[in-house]
Amino acid sequence: MFYTVYILYSHKDEKLYVGCTNNLEERFKRHCAGNVRATVSRRPLELIHSEKIEGKSVAFNRERFLKSLWGAREKKKILEINSFPVRLDLKDVHIRAAKDAGCKFSIDTDSHNFRHLQFMQYGVAQARRGWLEKKDVVNALSLKELSKILRKDI
Repeated sequence: MFYTVYILYSHKDEKLYVGCTNNLEERFKRHCAGNVRATVSRRPLELIHSEKIEGKSVAFNRERFLKSLWGAREKKKILEINSFPVRLDLKDVHIRAAKDAGCKFSIDTDSHNFRHLQFMQYGVAQARRGWLEKKDVVNALSLKELSKILRKDI
């Protein structure tokens, strides 16, 4: 069975809602009519993204993943790209999805030895595959730019 993971944009609070359903048309009508508690006070809503996924568990995992990205952005979390070859996370597709969600990143080697700094190239390559730019990577910014992101006046 196919499920649809979808994203709604609230014109009232300018925030996003991520959901999953087996009937997108009906579910969207319920959102718009105010019959969904999570969005009743956030109308009007606009459907800005949807993706069909085969299998309930796969679809709900995708929903959780997308919610974690927007949660990270809202909470101003900075996601780590670990360059150490044994770990080498985040994956490039996850980096791209997180970038699209508005997240910021740091690239590091999880160093416990100065020799591990040579592995930074792997993290940079991973970031490039995820379409990151300098403005997306906090440890590539100036102190002034970083201070803005951290909301501190240094």
